[in-house]
Amino acid sequence: MGKVVADGVAATPKRGVGTRQRTQVRFEAALARGIARRVASGEALSAVCTDAGMPTHGTVSRWAKVYPAFGRTLRLARQAAGWPGLRHPGPQFCEATAAMIYARMCEGEALMRICQEPGMPGHSTVYRWRKRFPDFAAALREARAVQAERYCEIGWEIAEAVTPADAHAVRVKLEQLRWTAAAFGPRVFGRVRPVEGEMAEAVERAVTRLAVRVRHFEEVMGPDGKMAVRELPVLSPEDAARATPAPKPGSVD
Repeated sequence: MGKVVADGVAATPKRGVGTRQRTQVRFEAALARGIARRVASGEALSAVCTDAGMPTHGTVSRWAKVYPAFGRTLRLARQAAGWPGLRHPGPQFCEATAAMIYARMCEGEALMRICQEPGMPGHSTVYRWRKRFPDFAAALREARAVQAERYCEIGWEIAEAVTPADAHAVRVKLEQLRWTAAAFGPRVFGRVRPVEGEMAEAVERAVTRLAVRVRHFEEVMGPDGKMAVRELPVLSPEDAARATPAPKPGSVD
């Protein structure tokens, strides 16, 4: 695989195979402080290390062991952001951050882009917040509904500006906008809309109700002397009870 530098990337690609190279990053106090500040703001260390010019996650871990002062600073930064340990489920829930996510989503920003910014919780953290806090989950659903309406308006603007030259590209955009609007607002824009309220109860009763009809037949002899089968009339429960002979005393059913 070639010579391996400190950041774990092959410096010499093997026989022309393209390999993304990262230059070796040496420890510097200013760089270490910048990493600690970003971690303290709530950004995951793995996300910090993906930026250009930054060391890899493994390099930062080695720095924390080799330089005890940096190790203590990084540990305090994790605690300040709600990351007491490496296996902690993520930053603690922040109402201000949740409100900011809601407002930005209502303005049309994608949740993925919001979570990629420094200082914002990761996408997995937002997912856990949504499962743990019902109010936050309801806010995200409302923001998705607002986005669905925005996508419909955007689609109308795109359709008005279509030209024969870009008709095919516009069709692809409109199909994606239609799908996204239906996914974010299925009750309004979905092709198959969910049934709610009294209609949902009526549908459930209709689906669960099972009607069974029992037909009785008997064999009789016709006027020509041939045997035939005829259907017996349906008796009401009262008539059926009267037609059924009572069991004799001492008999066993």
